[in-house]
Amino acid sequence: MVLLAGGFCDISGNALETAAQSVGGGPFGAATVAIVHPTRIAEAIDLPTQEPSPDRWIQPVGLQAFLSGPAQNIEATGGVLVCDNQISTRLAEAGSDDQLVPVLVLSRGSVTCTDNQLSAQVPNGSIFAHAMVVGATVTATGNRVAETVESTQLSIAATAPFLTSGFDNHLTHCPVIFGCENHEADRYFAEGGNLNWFRLQSQRCEALAVQTQPTLRAFCTAIFGSQQTPSPIRGLSTLTRRNGQ
Repeated sequence: MVLLAGGFCDISGNALETAAQSVGGGPFGAATVAIVHPTRIAEAIDLPTQEPSPDRWIQPVGLQAFLSGPAQNIEATGGVLVCDNQISTRLAEAGSDDQLVPVLVLSRGSVTCTDNQLSAQVPNGSIFAHAMVVGATVTATGNRVAETVESTQLSIAATAPFLTSGFDNHLTHCPVIFGCENHEADRYFAEGGNLNWFRLQSQRCEALAVQTQPTLRAFCTAIFGSQQTPSPIRGLSTLTRRNGQ
């Protein structure tokens, strides 16, 4: 399923599957679900000049620039809900770039991704992450994300520049929950209770998160206007074009 939609968007209660012949589809070489959601976050509506001023408001780093800049470029307003879906990816062989993301949610608004069941049978080392969730704010909770043991080291990557929450996901491999410039800031970032079956004895999930952060920061830079220097990622330019850049 490939979906491009703005405004309020509810993707719930579906059973979706990619079979072997689907190799090659999607912006990362293969995707069972790709949701691209160009929208305006609610706080950007009727925004007074020079607001939200840091002289008046305690707020996440970069929020004022985003609300008065990129968030004003799209008229549709509303969040995206991805809930209670069963999504299966079965690929007999991978593409040449070996950077697949079977389930992708990319939004300039708010994303809630909860209570989904994801499974993947894919070639060894063929996916960057089983699921990637990116939004201005992200809640990723209660998801079951399962994949073949040698396919990846990363089950889910969730990132947002302003508010990020990742809790109680049950995973085959490590999670990465990343808050861009507000990473681990108590007011704007929270994670915990994520359980995973496997990690390499030579690498902790925390170390994998550090390795992955430059890629996730590249999304923040391209989509939300972060001032950090981006790192290249294959397929990113395609995704940002689809997101209204």
